[in-house]
Amino acid sequence: MLLPSIAKTDIKPPSLSPPKSPSIIPNPEPPGFPLRRRGRALLSVVSLGLIAGFCLAATLQPDPRGFGTHRQLGLPPCTVRLLFGIPCPSCGMTTSFAHLMRGQLAEAFRANAAGLLLGLVCAALVPWCWLSVFYARTCWIQRPGVAAIALLGSISALAALQWIIRLF
Repeated sequence: MLLPSIAKTDIKPPSLSPPKSPSIIPNPEPPGFPLRRRGRALLSVVSLGLIAGFCLAATLQPDPRGFGTHRQLGLPPCTVRLLFGIPCPSCGMTTSFAHLMRGQLAEAFRANAAGLLLGLVCAALVPWCWLSVFYARTCWIQRPGVAAIALLGSISALAALQWIIRLF
């Protein structure tokens, strides 16, 4: 007696992966530009450098004139001020950082508004660098070059604007 032939069927074993329906739990990874190992190492070094800069600024005593705090680091006086008798766009930036590290925001703004903005941006960059290293992507930034240019351009524009105001 011949056995009936068994026809092929499309029966598949149950899948162990979750269903393809929309997930209730959102993706915890923030969007951003992917980073390789070298980029992650660079961001780690940048964050450590920023922390070192803040530690150094915390050791400086802000100059009461609003500029000249950099002299405590062994740096020469401002060349622009010596040659032309006017402040340069970055005059007071070190003093601004020293005030910022003491929580004296009004004094930091008076010393150099761009320095205060730069200090606040640098303070925000430290945890951002760590998150970016952890997720291996520049968190919330799709185009890091454009973001860096916009940020540095804004700070530079503020420094130039403040410099022009101080001159007149």
